[in-house]
Amino acid sequence: MGWISALPWNQAPAELRDKSVEQLPVCGAAHPGVRAAAEKLLVHGKEYLCVLGYSACFASEQLHSLSATLAKVTQNLRRLAGELAKPQARFAEQGIRNKISRWLSDSFVREVLHFELEQRENQWHLSFEVDHPALMQLWSQRLGRTVLLTNRLDWTAEQVVAGYSGQQQIERVFRGLKDGEWLGWGRCTTGPTARSGFMPSTVCSGSPCCSTFIASPGRCGRG
Repeated sequence: MGWISALPWNQAPAELRDKSVEQLPVCGAAHPGVRAAAEKLLVHGKEYLCVLGYSACFASEQLHSLSATLAKVTQNLRRLAGELAKPQARFAEQGIRNKISRWLSDSFVREVLHFELEQRENQWHLSFEVDHPALMQLWSQRLGRTVLLTNRLDWTAEQVVAGYSGQQQIERVFRGLKDGEWLGWGRCTTGPTARSGFMPSTVCSGSPCCSTFIASPGRCGRG
C-alpha cells in the first residue's frame, strides 16, 4: 500500500525546497491556488518521490498569523523597553531574556524580529527591529510550502496532493469520532477535496475507503 507523509522542512532536500513558486506547475481545477512539483530524491538513504506543494491560501493564512503575532510581540517589547527605561527599574538579565524568549517562541517570528539587550550605567536598555529582507525571504521561499514524501514513485505531483488532501479529510473524521462525535462511514462520495494548505500528517488506513484511495488515487468516489 502506498503512503504519503509530510517531511519536516529542515529535512527536505534543498534542491527541491529552494525552487521558486514560478517553477512549480499549476495543479488542475480540483486544487485551485495550488502548485506542485515532484522529483525522485534520496531521503534518509532511500529513494522516494518528493513533492513540493505551494498553496496560495495557506501562504496568506500564515502571513496573516505572522503579522498578528509580530504586532503583539513588538507591542510587548515596546512596553518592556519603557519599563526598563524607568529610573528605579530593577530587572535581572536572565528574567528579561526568559520573558523575551517566550514571546519569540514562534520560529517564523524569530527569523524576522531581532533584539539587543545591553546594560549601560547599571540600567538595561532594549532595542528591537523587524528584518524586512528576512520577512521578504520568508514570504518568497517558505510560507505556503510543504514537502510531501511518498513511496509511490509512479505518482504525479498532483496525485500526491490529491491523496494527501483525501487523507486529511478522513483523519478529521477520526478526530471527530475520538471526541465523541457520531459520523457513519458508508461509502466515500466526495473523494479528495482541495485544501487551503498542507498540515503534517501520518497515513490513515482505518477504513476501506481510505485504504482504497491511498492505494489507487482517483478510485474513491470518483473512479
